[in-house]
Amino acid sequence: MFEGDNPVRSVKLLNEPKTKVRFLEPKEEHRLLKAAAPPLASLIVICLDTGLRLALEALTLKWEHVDLKRGLLSVAGTYAKSWELRTVPLSNAAKAALTTLQAARTGEFVFTKRNGEVYTSMREAFDGARDRAPGCPM
Repeated sequence: MFEGDNPVRSVKLLNEPKTKVRFLEPKEEHRLLKAAAPPLASLIVICLDTGLRLALEALTLKWEHVDLKRGLLSVAGTYAKSWELRTVPLSNAAKAALTTLQAARTGEFVFTKRNGEVYTSMREAFDGARDRAPGCPM
């Protein structure tokens, strides 16, 4: 038998996510997009199709980092989780959403209000769209 302090006590346990990661089904995505007003609908498409994190990557995205001709966008290292610049390919849906946003461009940031002010959060708008989308689990 072992005598003394338990050597495992000094091992730090990893934090488990509190919820399971769940992806939207195509029907759920469609209902959510139908319930979302612009520019939230564009933001949802871009985040779903590129994997951008909402607050630090999508809402801080500048037009200088969007290349619609090549179908790429760059996430600046200062906003990326890894602190490294990364390039993300754009789906056709994401390109279409960005093209629509570019037509109404009001400043250097992709997601801005009509007066050119940058969004700091879209939580309220997202919650409203989710509540209007029947059966959307988020």
